[in-house]
Amino acid sequence: MLQNLKQRLIDYADAFTTYDYAAFGWLIFLLLILIVLAITLSKRKPKFASFLIFLVLILMFSAPVAIKIFLDKTIRKVSIVDQNHTKLNFSKVLVVTGTVKNEGKVDLNKCYLSTKVLKLTGNH
Repeated sequence: MLQNLKQRLIDYADAFTTYDYAAFGWLIFLLLILIVLAITLSKRKPKFASFLIFLVLILMFSAPVAIKIFLDKTIRKVSIVDQNHTKLNFSKVLVVTGTVKNEGKVDLNKCYLSTKVLKLTGNH
C-alpha cells in the first residue's frame, strides 16, 4: 500500500506543468513569509504568533490537496464518456470502451486511468 502511494506521488510529480510549479512555489513563499512573521511577532504578540504557526500547519497539509483539485478542475480538465461495457460470457473479462477528451488549457503528456469493478450484491 505504501509502495502504491509512493508510485502515485512520483507519477504526479513527474507530470508537473509550469502551473503546478507556480502554485507550489507560491505556497512555499507564503508559508515562509508567515513563519518569518510569526517569529518576529513572537516576543510582542505571542498569541498572534501562535495563531500564525497554527495557520501555517493547516495550510501545509490542506493547500497541496486544494491546489491539485483546483488545477484538475481548471487547467487539466478531462471528460470521460463510457460508451459501452460488456461482460464476456465464457470468461471473467469485462470490456469497457469509451473516450477521454482533454478539455484543459495544457496538452496532456501522460494519461493514467484507474478503474474499479464492484460486484453486485442482493441489495442492488
